[in-house]
Amino acid sequence: MSNKLKLLIDFFSYNSDKPTNDPSSDSTKIINLVKESSYNELCRKQVEIADAETDVNITLADAASDYLLLFTDQEITIKLNGSDDALTIKPQAIGTKTLGLVLKGDVTALTVSNASGNSASLDVISINL
Repeated sequence: MSNKLKLLIDFFSYNSDKPTNDPSSDSTKIINLVKESSYNELCRKQVEIADAETDVNITLADAASDYLLLFTDQEITIKLNGSDDALTIKPQAIGTKTLGLVLKGDVTALTVSNASGNSASLDVISINL
């Protein structure tokens, strides 16, 4: 099994038994999971997006990564690379941070909007394999 396939399987199977909704604790679990796979560079950014915030710019640590993963605990919308088209990202269960998007390829710009009624906890992870 290739490292890329193993990495994606690990991420898709990630689901904490007792989600804490604590960004540092949940992200530590995610990082530990990634460390079990082979990668060259890993960048993580944790962001809180207040309710009713629109088009919040998220600065990416590495725009040339192989994969971009977004984890969120609330329904949010994102725009990629300056596009006007918004993508809706929904967690598996509202209030529990789960993987919402896996994107392969370059992302040069990312904006996030939150109209969920709650503050959204977002983890943005870029991975170079």
